Amino acid sequence: MSMTPGMLTAQGISIYILVQFAYDLHPGELAGLPKWANSDTFDIVAKEEGPLPAKRQTSPEQSRAFVRALLADRFQLKAHVERREVSGYELKIAPKGLKLEKETAEEQSRPKTRAPKGGVYSMGVLAMTLSHMLDAIVVDRTMLEGNYYVKLRWTGDNGAPRSIGVLSSEMPDEADDRSIFEALKEDLGLSLEGHNRVPLNVLVIDQVSKPSEN
Repeated sequence: MSMTPGMLTAQGISIYILVQFAYDLHPGELAGLPKWANSDTFDIVAKEEGPLPAKRQTSPEQSRAFVRALLADRFQLKAHVERREVSGYELKIAPKGLKLEKETAEEQSRPKTRAPKGGVYSMGVLAMTLSHMLDAIVVDRTMLEGNYYVKLRWTGDNGAPRSIGVLSSEMPDEADDRSIFEALKEDLGLSLEGHNRVPLNVLVIDQVSKPSEN
């Protein structure tokens, strides 16, 4: 899938992927799609009415809004948000205390850099990043406000080094055999606690239809 201002082009894409992108969802935050929405794929060329915008770039939210409009118009998508309890993790401050350095007001006005202190993350964004890394729901329960410097290295399930907020030049050639759970506690003073039921807003699909061909 590729997007330019006012235009979407996609080949072999499912409605499942389109909905995830349009609403910025993790799989656990989506419910009610029929089986064909994941198995059937489509080739799509969609364009806004009228001349294309002159600007060369579009923001992520503009791109998502474009796809949401496409889903409503061509796939008759209708949905609502429900508060549900799903399986996942809660991101909390570890028992031994926080080890993160908070970004100061002075540092906020400077150009953002990832070195030497690491990437700059709010706890909400860090939870979302961990969610994609683990392919599981992660909900921020730290109650921490503002942005913090994050530099995290661990060993992935495949034995390869993984990281958040670390430059590629700083990555070791070999993994250090720590899990992401251990690295979070040792380096950041955070913990991931698994719970069978985590409260979360879920997008529930009420209606979706296969489109007719142009």
